[in-house]
Amino acid sequence: MNLDAMNQEELDAILASCILDIKNTCGIIFPDIFYADFSTLHQQIFDLINSGARKIAIAAPRGIGKTSIARAIVMRSILFRLQRFIVYLSNSATSAEMQTENLKRDLIANQQVRKLFGNIKNAIAGGDSIEESFSKSCWTAFGETFILPRGAGQQVRGLNWNNHRPELVIIDDLEDKNEIKSEENRKKLKEWFWSDLMKTEDRYSAGCIFIYIDTIKHEDSLLVDLNLLNGLQYSCLYVMTITNPTTLTT
Repeated sequence: MNLDAMNQEELDAILASCILDIKNTCGIIFPDIFYADFSTLHQQIFDLINSGARKIAIAAPRGIGKTSIARAIVMRSILFRLQRFIVYLSNSATSAEMQTENLKRDLIANQQVRKLFGNIKNAIAGGDSIEESFSKSCWTAFGETFILPRGAGQQVRGLNWNNHRPELVIIDDLEDKNEIKSEENRKKLKEWFWSDLMKTEDRYSAGCIFIYIDTIKHEDSLLVDLNLLNGLQYSCLYVMTITNPTTLTT
C-alpha cells in the first residue's frame, strides 16, 4: 500500500480502519512482520480480538505468528493511545522483556509508523524516567502509555501507574513446555492466574482487557481449563485437541 500517494482524508480513513480491525493494523502498519497471506485461522483470531470481548483465550498451533499478533495488539494500543497501562506477560520475565524490547524496536524502525505517526523515538522513555521502579525494562510511550513486562508468578496485584490500573494484559506463551510437565507447577500457575492476575483490574472502571494466546502443551493446562469455561468467563478460540498427554493434533 502506497501511503505516500494518499491525501490526508485517505490516511485518516486508513488509520480509522486500523483502530477497528487488528487485521488492518497488522497488514497496513506492519507489513514487514506480516508479509504472508492470512489464513482462515488468522481471520478467526482477528474476529475474536475485534469482537469487543474483554477476556479472550486463543489456543492455536505453533508457527502461525501468535507472538507477532500479540505484539501488534500492544503496538496498536500504543500508537492510538487506546490504553494507558499495558502488562505484557510471558512464561518468564526474560521472555516478556525480550518481546517488549522487540516491539519497541518495531515501533521505532518501522517505515509505515514513521509515515503515519512520525518519528516516535523521542516519544519512548526508559525506566530511568519512571518514578515507580517496577522493572528495569519498563518504559513509557508518548508519556501516556506505560508498558510493563512480567513473567509467570511475578507480582501483578496492586499495580498502579499515575493512578491507572492495568487496562490491557497480553498473556503470550505463558505455560512453559518443561514446567507444565509437573502437576505441582500447573497447580501453582493456575492459582496465581486466578487469585493474582485476574484481580489486577480496577473493578470501578470499564474493566481490563485480557488476551491470552498460546499453544496447548498439556491436557491439564490452564488453556484447556479456559476452554472448558468458554462462555462463562472467557471467550475462546480453541483449535487444537490433545489425543494423549504427549501428542498434540490440530
